[in-house]
Amino acid sequence: MPVNNYTAYLKSLHSGEAGVIVLAKQMNAIAALDDPDARKVSEKENIRLTGTLGIVKVGYELCPVKDMQELNTIIQELQAVWFRMSDDLENEILDTEKIGHLP
Repeated sequence: MPVNNYTAYLKSLHSGEAGVIVLAKQMNAIAALDDPDARKVSEKENIRLTGTLGIVKVGYELCPVKDMQELNTIIQELQAVWFRMSDDLENEILDTEKIGHLP
């Protein structure tokens, strides 16, 4: 899908982040962003947000991540590449329960 009018965001964001924000606005979708500056812009624009850990959590809840061992492995791999998360957020992800399958 073409992304229109993202150049206004390039003053403070990279092109990928700007594109995600504009596309989320165009589609009334959730933006997946971890960069703090991009998240601030999205919040100002009233765009719903998630991040990498939100995607991992939903992946576990809805079964693409098969079990708690795989979820732990994903968290450890993220931490190994310096992905930052608070202990509270890590515990919240690890406390996630499976709720079903994607339709």
